Amino acid sequence: MNTSQQAHESQSIQVLDPRVARKIAAGEVIERPASIVRELIDNAVDAGAARVTLSIENGGLSLIRVQDDGCGMNMQDLKVCALSHATSKIRSEEDLRLCRSLGFRGEALSSVAAVARLRITSKQAEATAGEHTDGALLEADASGALELRVAPAPPGTTVEVRDVFYTQPARKRFLKNPSAESKQVKTTFIDKALPFPQLEFRYFVGDMLKLFLPRASQIERIRACYPELPESGLLEELSESRPGFTLRVVTADPGLFRRDRRLLQIFINGRRVNEYAFQQAVQYAYEPYLPGGLIPVSWVFLEVDPELVDFNVHPAKREVRLRNKKEIHEAIVGVIRSHLESNSGLPGVGLAQGAARPSFAPSSTRRAEPSSPPRHAEHFEWYRNPQSTGESSVTRDATNFTDAGGATDTGSANDADDTSPTSAHAPVEVYEPGPELARTSFEYLGAVFGVFLLVRLGETLLFLDQHAVHERLLYDELRERPRKQELLVPVEFRTEPEQRDRILARRPGFAQLGLELSEVRTDTWQISAVPAGFEDSPASLIEVLTDDYDLHERQGAEFFARRACKAAVKDGDHLDKNSAEELIRRALELKNPRCPHGRPLWFALSKADLFRAVGRTF
Repeated sequence: MNTSQQAHESQSIQVLDPRVARKIAAGEVIERPASIVRELIDNAVDAGAARVTLSIENGGLSLIRVQDDGCGMNMQDLKVCALSHATSKIRSEEDLRLCRSLGFRGEALSSVAAVARLRITSKQAEATAGEHTDGALLEADASGALELRVAPAPPGTTVEVRDVFYTQPARKRFLKNPSAESKQVKTTFIDKALPFPQLEFRYFVGDMLKLFLPRASQIERIRACYPELPESGLLEELSESRPGFTLRVVTADPGLFRRDRRLLQIFINGRRVNEYAFQQAVQYAYEPYLPGGLIPVSWVFLEVDPELVDFNVHPAKREVRLRNKKEIHEAIVGVIRSHLESNSGLPGVGLAQGAARPSFAPSSTRRAEPSSPPRHAEHFEWYRNPQSTGESSVTRDATNFTDAGGATDTGSANDADDTSPTSAHAPVEVYEPGPELARTSFEYLGAVFGVFLLVRLGETLLFLDQHAVHERLLYDELRERPRKQELLVPVEFRTEPEQRDRILARRPGFAQLGLELSEVRTDTWQISAVPAGFEDSPASLIEVLTDDYDLHERQGAEFFARRACKAAVKDGDHLDKNSAEELIRRALELKNPRCPHGRPLWFALSKADLFRAVGRTF
């Protein structure tokens, strides 16, 4: 046989050996030990467990054990549970469409058995004398060997996975060291525990309890999982129900932020997913309160009607398709923005680098007391720390996570999964005089560095950024009273039917921006006037008009912000006393004392700050 004949024969189509096919399929589901943890915890939650315990050794390479007190399995269930496409979650195609469980593919245990040694002991909680009351045990491995026998077991199920990838040394070489794999396992454990605060979770490394999460509120669960968060305040839980979905958001005060998206997390139907559109929605809601490049700290929990969501996209269920993405996007922006607008505080900045971190206790004027900073505080940056002094319909958290039912994190700082830390600003103190601020007499002391207006307000000094204050005032005026400019040559463009519907719904909003738009023929539109000062191309305007999301509001905000910035007084511009005092008075009346880009208009120094700075007793 010549070489050509051999090559032709090797390229002929053949059905793979079942063991090879199992390993290929397992590679899609099981990428590393954390993948096994994800699948096993999903099974435990689906089994109705009230307690889930995870134990690992050697980063999960030597041992992964997940124990639950759920419904358990009988001998017959145990016999087939590790076979391909064996599941108790669905029976038909219709069940797949309406599935509410975390798992449904029937691939997890089969995939685990294809790459590791699998041992399962289980006992049904409602077992009677006529059944195997001592429970049952199943052992399987990559060779497909099965051993099933009666064995003592507590109610529920315990799954042990040993020697991960022992049959695939090449795959094992691509794993990271045990320490790195442990961090990935802990991240997965937290991702699974966060959406289910009503359940109890424990995480062991070897015989050492690293993280205990008792049943708690959603905010308490988040604090227990992320002890680097401030010890009190700053987190609030918001909620809203709309047709087809329910939204819960645990959102942080704008004074708490990061420069990465590690703590901007999206969960849909109990799964953490990579949904960038919803992360953008959160960031958009915070835009008036955070400068560009700063990422808010928020957790979004969505429960979506199964008929409107499809998780059957990625074997690890990291991706999702949604039929109501636009409505959810709008709800996220609306809920967070409404809360921020009703609770906007007055920003302030602390003094010395060595000053103590504030306690964040609600107060009209808060003073920093000597205290130790929270663990991992270096991973956050502190912009301001205001808390609303008024009543709110949302739940305000004012508890230390260690008081939340005894939740404790006994791991070391090195055990915490993390990205590269960011350096913290100086600790923050907040001056919040309350709503009577605008009626309080102030004393204008003069300009500093040609940038700041120095004001005395009681026993507090305020440094107002004159450009930012004027920019904010002009921005508000432009938005309240927009002007338009007629086009010498009107611009026409065509739309698809769905784009036409969006434009019709948005026309009132466009008119408020100073944009004149009319439909000259079906699906053909004409722009006859644009906001005064508009400098972008017609193409960019048409893109905004037909965009899938309501980003025209953002475009309008950016346009007004640019105009206000150009017209506002600049650094170094001299203001006479009357002009400066009028600017100060109007600034102190603002509900949201930030420039259109999210920067604070001033910072505050109290008499106590100054005394502490020079070591004097106040």
